[in-house]
Amino acid sequence: MTRVRSNDAEPEDEAGLTKVELGGVGNAPTSRPSKRKAFAAIGAVVVVLAIAAVLLYVFVRRDSAPPPPVVASAPAPANASDADDASDSSSTEPSEDASPPFSGSFSSGWSPLLGEANLGFIPGISDLTIPSLPALPSLGSVPGVPSLAALPNVPIPTVFSPLKAAARGTGRLIGAIHNEGRVFDLDDDAETARYERHLIEQYDVITPENGCKTAAIFAAGLDAPTFGPCDRVVDWTEAHGLKMRMHVTAWGDWNPEWVNALPADQKRGALLAMMRAILERYKLRAHITMWDVVNEAVCDSVLFTPAKQNCDPSLGRAQDLGLLKGGKHSTWYPDVPDYIDVAFRLARDILGPNRTLVYNDYGFESTSDLVDSDKNERVYAYVQAALARGVPIDAVGFQFHIANIHNGEGVSGALLFGSYMDGVRVQFNRFGALGVEVHVTEIDVGCNVPTLPCPASWLNYNPGARQEEQAGAFARILAHCLATPACTVYQMWGSTDKYSWRDGNWGAGALPSSWYNQYAHIFDTSYQPKLAAYALLGVLKAKQLANSVD
Repeated sequence: MTRVRSNDAEPEDEAGLTKVELGGVGNAPTSRPSKRKAFAAIGAVVVVLAIAAVLLYVFVRRDSAPPPPVVASAPAPANASDADDASDSSSTEPSEDASPPFSGSFSSGWSPLLGEANLGFIPGISDLTIPSLPALPSLGSVPGVPSLAALPNVPIPTVFSPLKAAARGTGRLIGAIHNEGRVFDLDDDAETARYERHLIEQYDVITPENGCKTAAIFAAGLDAPTFGPCDRVVDWTEAHGLKMRMHVTAWGDWNPEWVNALPADQKRGALLAMMRAILERYKLRAHITMWDVVNEAVCDSVLFTPAKQNCDPSLGRAQDLGLLKGGKHSTWYPDVPDYIDVAFRLARDILGPNRTLVYNDYGFESTSDLVDSDKNERVYAYVQAALARGVPIDAVGFQFHIANIHNGEGVSGALLFGSYMDGVRVQFNRFGALGVEVHVTEIDVGCNVPTLPCPASWLNYNPGARQEEQAGAFARILAHCLATPACTVYQMWGSTDKYSWRDGNWGAGALPSSWYNQYAHIFDTSYQPKLAAYALLGVLKAKQLANSVD
């Protein structure tokens, strides 16, 4: 790729930021390398126990499983039409008021309660009954870190309805990404319309997956930005009354090659120039209420994975406490030692006080995670120190790129992640106590870690244990969010399994890529709600009812 560099012009002073030479930015890959490495680490931890654990798990499930349920046929996919026809009464797509019933079945069978099915079969959520409804306010007021078994009744509807309608009564936003790279590249107007209509029906807030990142916009350099895909998502969200999260203005892991090759003394200028261009272009778009300003800056210390052991206390400034990725693991640190402070202050100066500025990261979401047992402390310590020196961080984003085993179910799950979910609630409360908002920003739940294949039962959308575990993970994290006043947003890194960064196409291993498809989202490839979608709807409706009787 041709590297484009600007002239030696210096940027103007802005909030005391140093004047330096401007640089210029590369090609944006479609995969997420930092996520792949993190999941590879989980795979390395699990693989020692995997064979014995899976065999034991299979035999235990076989011996204890109820008779196989009758599975209803899935509804045929609806015909696509233009996005402008989304509200047309003649549309064959699911409407806001009525969606097809769940196309699978529950391994525990139905427990009809006032036209609903009980969510008690979801691991970790108690099988309580309608008479317990007066206790529902405890969903948002249980002190400390209760076991999820202490939650009141969480019924799951038999007919699906839009998630955003249920979320409105909870005081939270629910959202997903727009997989603009994959969808726009299809050059299929009908499919794009169908996909976007699905997002409009279900969500309040949308994040562009890749199109608004600096690596995508400045692939040819500062003087030849490509704003088209980002503009398209910005315009579309605004036209349909959706909020948007801008992602991301400063990321050390993923930058163009020409920026990575700059001398250290030119990197500050490149960072500021790219950020200014994005901030100034979109600062008047009021529906962009949340900005992921800095992404994945805190270092990793992943078990058994040297490539993800990048904490080096000798790098950088003393006030950063040795907590940041640096050297070959970061474009910006320590070459721009104050880049996080600079990025947040520049964003505040340009955007003003009414936008939520977010620090976003992975691997710290629970205080009990054996994969990187101390990252929860490192992120907490860094954010606490940054706030103390006046860095305007308004919210912290918890990514949650996880697998079924994080729900603590099965042999390997119990061994490795038995207390993971309780640790999530602790971590939400800890950050809330710092005075920042808690955002769930990128949750997806795979049937396995990407370095290991998924079982055949999952590939066939078997509605048994694997889908129940996935539903349980999505639902329990949402329940923790609803029980934490500081948690205001729950967003997923994908909505339909049809378009997913966890589809195995990045070459996870020696087996065919389809074996590594994680089916990590809440709607299937035909846009029909999976069990996880029903579980989320049930939790939202329980909270909605709790608020109504508060």
